[in-house]
Amino acid sequence: MQVSKMLREARLRTRADDHSELAGSRAGRRFSYLSQEEVAELADISIHWYAMLERGELSKVYSDDFLHRIASVLNLVDDERLTLFLLVEHRSLGSRVRGGMEANDRGRERLRESPLLGILGPLPYPTVITDSTWLVLAANDDFYGWFPGARRQGNLMRMMLTDEVTRAQLVDWETEHAPALVAQLRAELTKRPDDPALREFVLSIIEASPFLDRLWETQTRCEFVENGRRYTVLLPGSAQPITVVVSALRPQDSPGLVVRAYVPVDAFRPDLVVAEPDALA
Repeated sequence: MQVSKMLREARLRTRADDHSELAGSRAGRRFSYLSQEEVAELADISIHWYAMLERGELSKVYSDDFLHRIASVLNLVDDERLTLFLLVEHRSLGSRVRGGMEANDRGRERLRESPLLGILGPLPYPTVITDSTWLVLAANDDFYGWFPGARRQGNLMRMMLTDEVTRAQLVDWETEHAPALVAQLRAELTKRPDDPALREFVLSIIEASPFLDRLWETQTRCEFVENGRRYTVLLPGSAQPITVVVSALRPQDSPGLVVRAYVPVDAFRPDLVVAEPDALA
């Protein structure tokens, strides 16, 4: 995704009427959205510098304060704000983040003797462990019972986006699930732009169907936080869908791994949660 596309889309959806400071300067204007000049005025920055950024000129050094001002004027949500910073600083980010394949290989080695494997059996919820490219490394029987497509595909993201049986299980797949999953793909690629294995994987996914290719081209959204996301799922052999919430964990000693548990919303029992005494004070 390009910075220019993201900023232009954000600017064109931001109504000038939401900024009372511009009330006296919009007489005779035909459009309700902000102009580049107005973004610069509201952010108290140079129009020259903002125009350069919106054109995608990343050879300049843009300060954190500069980017935060723009994000505030354009009402960027947290994911969009993080996307802006990652896109603008992707050259230095690439040197700070370890390659995805290297991290994944270490993660696989650690998983063989990791206590993580011990949680899969006792957990009463479908749980899967993947690497950072969504490759399924381990899962419990409940997970495979819920998502039999995982055995065919071997990859969580590929299963949910390209496996016909799994897509039929995900209620409102085109309007709810696919956009969110593609946003996760874009977020991961934004974090690791120099990872060739990840880029190749993303391309293989979006080229799997005209719909996904079109979604990738038209959507600029990134979704960095999967934890807490809700899915409406139709389980095999069931006539009624259920709502589940994803609990996603990244082990500190194995950053290339992700543990995901799919917890039915109706199964959550607040009365079983015991807070520490200090937390109740």
